[in-house]
Amino acid sequence: MLEPSRHVRRVILVEDSPLVRRNLMEMLSSLPHVEVVAAEEGATTALHAIDVLKPEVVVLDIQIAEGSGMDVLRQVKETYPQIQVVMLTNHSSSFYRAACLREGADFFLDKSSEFDQVGNILLNMPTA
Repeated sequence: MLEPSRHVRRVILVEDSPLVRRNLMEMLSSLPHVEVVAAEEGATTALHAIDVLKPEVVVLDIQIAEGSGMDVLRQVKETYPQIQVVMLTNHSSSFYRAACLREGADFFLDKSSEFDQVGNILLNMPTA
């Protein structure tokens, strides 16, 4: 049972790999005070889910179906600047890191070496 004063952080995952999406769902669903409200594979469905569900956090890959994670990042930050965006990607070069941070990403993680840090980031994010 959750403490009444403890805020539940609502999260949407945007990842085109079913395996990575499932692993993220399992990891984040096991965290206290974190609720995964949607897991999408493409840009169109992700933007719709964000508009409808208004999460506090989006965990987003750069390479997704139906478009680009960079486009989703831009649209989220233009429309909902208060939403925290965690980029989690295999495209971890300094070019992509700089581009994502410039577009407003709050965090940028390499899937291959920093995957497990997503949970710590969500647990330690200040609530709005």
